[in-house]
Amino acid sequence: MYGGLVEPVKVSCAIIERGELILAARRGAAQSQAGLWEFPGGKLNKDETAEHSLVRELKEELEIEIIPKTPLTPVIYNYPTITIELIPFISYIISGEPEPVPKEHSEIMWIDPRDALKLEWAPADIPVVKEYLRRYTALRHKSALHRTQLHVGP
Repeated sequence: MYGGLVEPVKVSCAIIERGELILAARRGAAQSQAGLWEFPGGKLNKDETAEHSLVRELKEELEIEIIPKTPLTPVIYNYPTITIELIPFISYIISGEPEPVPKEHSEIMWIDPRDALKLEWAPADIPVVKEYLRRYTALRHKSALHRTQLHVGP
């Protein structure tokens, strides 16, 4: 039990980085939250790790192979008919380039992370987008600071 309620359904998702871009996927018409953007992924099977689920789901859905690298903070979200625990990972494609082939999504798009909040995201994905953007901004700032320090003379 989860706080007196049914356990949340565990769902893993991938923030797939390619260079300076990330992959966003628009949910298909036959899915709940149709038309909203999300990070691709899917439900964990019984006795499956979030990482294994993510590799399996993205091979099935987008015909790509990925490596889940950096976990982000899981999100518990209560939709009207289901509660999910969204388990995000920053991930990288290892095969299936140049573009994933959408099967369950009406559209996929590589976006600049700075433009991510311009999309209409599925509610559970919004905290993931915001955490990723905080990390992305901090890393870019740190990198710029490091470059500046390298060019400062005595």
